[in-house]
Amino acid sequence: ITLRRNINNKEKQSISICFSNLDNSLLSPIENWMTFQYSSSYGNISFSKKIFELLNIPEAKADSNNNIITMHQILRVIYGDQSNPSGYIFNIESFDSAFKRESIGNYLLGLYDNDLYNDKISLINEDKKITKLIAKISAIHSIIGKTSFSTNENIIENEKKNIS
Repeated sequence: ITLRRNINNKEKQSISICFSNLDNSLLSPIENWMTFQYSSSYGNISFSKKIFELLNIPEAKADSNNNIITMHQILRVIYGDQSNPSGYIFNIESFDSAFKRESIGNYLLGLYDNDLYNDKISLINEDKKITKLIAKISAIHSIIGKTSFSTNENIIENEKKNIS
């Protein structure tokens, strides 16, 4: 296959693929090229997904939002620095997380385990729920602690009756 991408200042450019060698592709009319968008949408597949499919590389989750590892992420690792652990290769970008970097590094090293990552994702989600619950309980305790009301249920019920 031959890949073609427009060079301009726009982000998230599509990639066109011609299923021929470079010499034939360069002579081939535009109708022989298939264009794939940067990301999947409305039933279209992304160029990452198509390239993985062509290379027979399985999909893998990159983070707890069910985003998959992309060709862009893999190329960032390969291009960045091959002598350091993958966790130190990535330039800091707003969409990166430690979990995503670990997933990609392990995927490239052949250490990716889908069941393990599903369990890690579940753990992260449950931890978020617990953190929210602890914050709510702490807020309630801080409010009750600043009042003159008793925490004893019988006393609270008697107070309610007196006020009513």
